[in-house]
Amino acid sequence: MLRSSKSVAVAISTIGAMAATLVVIAPAAPAEITTFDVTAPWDPLNFVAGCTYIAQATAEPGADISFYDSQDGEFDPPSAIKASVDGGVLAMWTPHTAGRHLLHAVQAGAGEQTIEIEVGSGSTEDCAGVGLMWTEDE
Repeated sequence: MLRSSKSVAVAISTIGAMAATLVVIAPAAPAEITTFDVTAPWDPLNFVAGCTYIAQATAEPGADISFYDSQDGEFDPPSAIKASVDGGVLAMWTPHTAGRHLLHAVQAGAGEQTIEIEVGSGSTEDCAGVGLMWTEDE
């Protein structure tokens, strides 16, 4: 009977050591997007169909972030953007229609953040200068 108690104790201790090893070698989960916001250089910030706004997200440096509008709007660039060394990601967003827009910043495998924006159908005269803020590397 003493042998079986030792065998059980050895088996439990071996299983415990294996479980601890599995925890140590398991890959770390990717960090999630920590911030997501949409801004413009004019004040007050009124969202108008046809104007272009700046979408900003923060995630782990090097993470690939995609943006999408679940209504009628588009992001530029339309594909995933790699977060800079400080984790920042910028894209331009243009809503094409008035109404409620759900905007999403997505990091594959790590989740997403969603914000809701009400877009009006006012004049685009108040937003003519926003395009000057966006420059592309050549």
